[in-house]
Amino acid sequence: MTAALIRTTTLHPVTPLTARSHQDGVIDRFRQVLRAQPDAVAVTDATRELTFAQVAVEAAGVLSTLRAAVGPTSEPVALLHSHDAGAVCALLAILGSGHPVLVLDPRTPVPRLKVLLERVNVRFCVTDATHAATAATLVPNLVRTPSPPRHPVGSVLPDDTEALWLAPPDPDSAAVIAFTSGSTGRPKVVVNDHRMLVRDAWTNSYATGCYDGDDVIAHTLPMAFHAGLMVTVAGLMVGCTMKLYDVRGSGIAGLAGWIEREQATVMHTSPAILRAFVTSGPTKAQLRSLSSLTIAGEAAYSRDVEPLRRLLPAGCTIRNRYGSSETGLIAEFAITAGQSLTAGALPTGFAVGDTVLGLVDADGQPVRAGESGTVTVTAPRVALGYWGDSVATATAFADLPDGTRTYVSSDLGRFDAEGRLHLLGRSDHSVKVRGYLVEPGEVDAALFELDDVREAIVVGVTRPGSGRTSLVAYVVSSAERHSAVDIRAALSLRLPGYMVPETVVFLSALPRTDRGKLDRSALPEPPSPTAGSSGQELTDWEVVVQHAWRRALALPDVGLEDDFFELGGDSLAAQSLMSLMVSELGVSPDEATSSALAQAPTLGQFARQLRRKPDPENETLIPLRTTGSLPPLFIAAGGGGLGVTFVPMAR
Repeated sequence: MTAALIRTTTLHPVTPLTARSHQDGVIDRFRQVLRAQPDAVAVTDATRELTFAQVAVEAAGVLSTLRAAVGPTSEPVALLHSHDAGAVCALLAILGSGHPVLVLDPRTPVPRLKVLLERVNVRFCVTDATHAATAATLVPNLVRTPSPPRHPVGSVLPDDTEALWLAPPDPDSAAVIAFTSGSTGRPKVVVNDHRMLVRDAWTNSYATGCYDGDDVIAHTLPMAFHAGLMVTVAGLMVGCTMKLYDVRGSGIAGLAGWIEREQATVMHTSPAILRAFVTSGPTKAQLRSLSSLTIAGEAAYSRDVEPLRRLLPAGCTIRNRYGSSETGLIAEFAITAGQSLTAGALPTGFAVGDTVLGLVDADGQPVRAGESGTVTVTAPRVALGYWGDSVATATAFADLPDGTRTYVSSDLGRFDAEGRLHLLGRSDHSVKVRGYLVEPGEVDAALFELDDVREAIVVGVTRPGSGRTSLVAYVVSSAERHSAVDIRAALSLRLPGYMVPETVVFLSALPRTDRGKLDRSALPEPPSPTAGSSGQELTDWEVVVQHAWRRALALPDVGLEDDFFELGGDSLAAQSLMSLMVSELGVSPDEATSSALAQAPTLGQFARQLRRKPDPENETLIPLRTTGSLPPLFIAAGGGGLGVTFVPMAR
């Protein structure tokens, strides 16, 4: 079945969204779509399929109940709901009520939800039967969504939807309030108006050529994520069909088969979901209906998309997108079949629609060509500002004489020779390392070029006592054996020394906020460095040996009592050290052996070991542990094997 077969009983084609469509607001635009195709399928979930007429009827019912409960106020209303068709109807109802909507994530812990609701003084929540009990612990007043809908499609009458058109909200009024990720501190509360929502629908669809009213959207993003909320509103504004799939509840494994069954043409996802999707093993046949795949939410890398490109049909475009709660979609980098990609982070791309991108310095002045700066976004509609924070609003937003509005982000970027934007991180993540200003995002990009690095994030850490700032890399690795030395050595080939993380911490997964963003505040404390902590005075010979250790281990300092293997050393680092000892320090190859390091693993022991003649009895037999109550174990390294490789096992 093709996407076109899903569209039925269309009275006349829906008028495409344009750059001026946002003048109408959300409710007026939805009414246009409804009049054009009342019986076309608007949204489906695991159990229901609703036409645009049925969505309108169900939304009108919720809206009538909501107005009776809340009254003529402008206070915000929360939405706590399952990822289903009922949530779409409820969202439309709240938008039609004139109350700003705050969409809550059911998977967020209740204490966290309470904090969010208290920030904006929410007293009413629209919810379904599944989450009513939780909602009752959060707010004093509930509005329940109906199930099933009251009218089959054939019996829908004009009066059934009348509540949607009575007293529509001012298009310039607040429609959505959304908390920013909060990954760097106390989250801000962004306020979007109705016109911005319609404009964002246009930039996501017609302005970029991504989809139109004949498309079928694979809607996998939670609606509590701002990107997921905007996808939902856009579907209603464009007049396409939204197919809802709960990734977190149903899992990734069944997603590819679901896409094939639903004949989805557009898939919206995040880099994290995309990586899991690729590893689930989708086939070409399962993805042959796709014409666009968009990724957004965090930095994406060429290695994220290359495996999937081999599975997508030739006509499918991959779109790396950049946006924010304050602006909606800002820019995209479109990847077509056969297009070559360089290693590392994908470009952010070009501004979409009538958006204008700029870069400014610390004084707010445009930077010179080729220089990096803070990203600014100018468009006819961006956010109204931050809820209850006039100072932050005045700092970030400015109205221009031509009627447009500029938002000054916290993102750092640069334009390449072709005019494409590349993001370099955020200004509030920048750190000074040894006098150099470092953007951790650039180190992130270098880490993602390494074969075994699945995910990574780099942060600056100020060491207690010394006040020295160093970089710490948190890495999710697919390697069978994690090696901090290997990672530092590989980065040293790509980055200047001051940008190579001093510490590498391996994690099974990176922590994320309830919005799916990387959560820097939840990263574990890095281990306290032991290197160079002894404070002992070194002899001349120990100084030169120390220098060799520092190079082999890619560390800034090593102390006499520091253990080679506890510092992350492995057989490859050991061989690198022995090569340095022979080629640069003039040590005999017979003395500079891995067996010597196994017997003398600290810097002080190793330096002393190489100043005396090796014990002839230990040239073949290398004792790794000589005490214990059980029978001794002898291990043969095999032809060409290195005894040093068994040190970690012995420990």
